[in-house]
Amino acid sequence: MAASAGGAGWIAWRGFRLLGQNNLSVSAEAASLQAMAAAAVLVATLALVGVTTWYAWLTRLSVRQSGPIVTVELSVGWVMAPTPQGQVFIGPLSSLEDGAPDDRFQVPFFAIRLWNSGNTKTSVDKVQIGFRSGFAYMTNHTAVGPNCPFPLEAHSSETYFLEAPDNPDGLEAMRKISREIRAEVDLGSGSKVHSSWEQLP
Repeated sequence: MAASAGGAGWIAWRGFRLLGQNNLSVSAEAASLQAMAAAAVLVATLALVGVTTWYAWLTRLSVRQSGPIVTVELSVGWVMAPTPQGQVFIGPLSSLEDGAPDDRFQVPFFAIRLWNSGNTKTSVDKVQIGFRSGFAYMTNHTAVGPNCPFPLEAHSSETYFLEAPDNPDGLEAMRKISREIRAEVDLGSGSKVHSSWEQLP
């Protein structure tokens, strides 16, 4: 920007000098100065656009970092039966068909893991399983972990457990709705976040 201002000043000074002369050689230099002036205006405009774009990006980054930034991952959590005792095996969706790695863990839940990497806490107001076909599955109470609504502090994580089918018939009924599912979360900030689409086994 300083270089552009200096160039514009030199062009203006040279133009005033030419006004005091009256010969044909001046016309060529005047045309050259005119071209240089146009170039200087273009450079200044591009510099202004660049500064404005940089400032907008910096502002957007600052706003993002100051608010909650929540990411979601969907998996399966296996707990002990008949009463959960705080121990959970976390595995892929395929384990709904394959079973838990330990025979003592026989009760499956959808495990919706949430990370808040932002600088502001939020709350988790609703969690559901969304189907590609447009349907959704949720419950108002879970026997494992927190119930909605619950807080999600800045730079922290939490897992919400939603009952999953525990027999082949239940899994088949869910497949008939849609083979593709994802976790969908409503936050207290008013925004909605979700996991990527996953395939039921």
